[in-house]
Amino acid sequence: PENKVKSAAVPTGVISVDRLQHEVPKEARKRFNSAIKKSKDGDHQGAVKELRKALEIDPEYSEAWNNLGARYIYMGQPKTALEAFQKAMELDPTSAPVNSNVAMTLLLIGDPANAELAARRALESDPAMLRARYMLGLSLHAQRHFTPEAMEQLRRVQNLYPNARLALAEMAIANGKQKVARE
Repeated sequence: PENKVKSAAVPTGVISVDRLQHEVPKEARKRFNSAIKKSKDGDHQGAVKELRKALEIDPEYSEAWNNLGARYIYMGQPKTALEAFQKAMELDPTSAPVNSNVAMTLLLIGDPANAELAARRALESDPAMLRARYMLGLSLHAQRHFTPEAMEQLRRVQNLYPNARLALAEMAIANGKQKVARE
């Protein structure tokens, strides 16, 4: 399991030619890096300000839009986060991290059907992304689709995401497998 966690941290998946050709201006990258530092220090509002400045310089900076959405999640503003993630998706619709973040946000605002679609897009781009598997499993669970697919997705990530075990237990009970649920 430990090796899987390390390999999952390595970026994989599809990167569009547009994203590869897009050069982020030096000042925008500087603001982005400042936002990352502020985030690590727990200053999410300061990070938002820096990201907004980066996006004023380069409105096509997909990673900044994605990071901005993440800051809004940390600040408890999922609807605002979704707007930022949607901007990132417009720029890079195949981004697994962005689609995974969209899935998580849609789950937070109570839209598991669309969360499932976003998680599937993330996995289509990066089948190794464990977080996207977790989002898919949770979105199926939230829709009460206690299927073998949902259970398999959650089994694969249960060592990384303890709440996956709770969802698995609930699915097992619903499928009449109390012994499996206790385990």
